[in-house]
Amino acid sequence: MSQGTLEIAEQGGATLVSLAGRLDSATVPGLEARFLAAIQPGRTTLYDAAGVVYVSAAGVRLVVAAARAAERVGGRMALCGLREDFAETLRVTGFDMFLSVHADRAAALAALAPGGTAARAAR
Repeated sequence: MSQGTLEIAEQGGATLVSLAGRLDSATVPGLEARFLAAIQPGRTTLYDAAGVVYVSAAGVRLVVAAARAAERVGGRMALCGLREDFAETLRVTGFDMFLSVHADRAAALAALAPGGTAARAAR
């Protein structure tokens, strides 16, 4: 079983959280504090899920919690690099209607940059 991991860095004026492995009931409890701590008042946080191989309901709940946390502190949050099954889960649940989802890191950073479109990317 692949563990869930995350690394935090700065890129393009945003906090970049690179995710890998699984986001499920076994891994989310160990990742949650750092995942949510990446959200800072007035800052943009980009979660790059290109390395994520599986997302359960626990992982989706964590993403939604991050979006709500960003909204509460006047920050912005976006996702990029989602596998098709993760993107489909967001579509089916309707969460894609309020989450900013982009095809890849470059598209997300361009949309989130000052003057960028910040529009939800079409998949």
